[in-house]
Amino acid sequence: MQDSSSPNSPSARKLAFTAAYNAHVVFFLKYFKGKTRNQEDAEDLSQELWESVYTTFAPNQFNHIKLLQRKAQQVFLAYNRKKNVRSFLLLAKDVPEMPDTRPDRWDGTAEDERRIWKSFWERFPGVDLTETQKTVFWLKVWHGYTLSELAEKYKKPISTIQDSINKVKQECAASANKEQP
Repeated sequence: MQDSSSPNSPSARKLAFTAAYNAHVVFFLKYFKGKTRNQEDAEDLSQELWESVYTTFAPNQFNHIKLLQRKAQQVFLAYNRKKNVRSFLLLAKDVPEMPDTRPDRWDGTAEDERRIWKSFWERFPGVDLTETQKTVFWLKVWHGYTLSELAEKYKKPISTIQDSINKVKQECAASANKEQP
């Protein structure tokens, strides 16, 4: 049987926790409020933090500010991960892709296309793109391939193809903006 004066006794644990809680509760509530911008969420996170501290920390760690800050970060990151779950991505396969309504405008030869390709990319000096990224962009814009067709052709997820196209757009825009005075 433990003595009530022992540091590991339930009453000593409760006293140490209460002292730490009273000393730091306002700080962590403000921390969570600043992170979440929502009072109710901040209160929930603060309660989760202090429950975790009480159940997992030793009594001599209750007042250790660095441990408390690290635990608060972990609690916030867990909250943020739960909040940022994008369940709508699971439905992405069900969403039909918009059909390309542009008329098939290319009647030139392969040599003409190579010349136009070269001329196009010469307009954007210094872009940091792979040949695959350039080709994916070209097939999407010039030939009207859909994202699904490109994903199938390159055996990559649609999101990777879209990221590649977005990178090309960003790099080209940055290159064009550098040239303008």
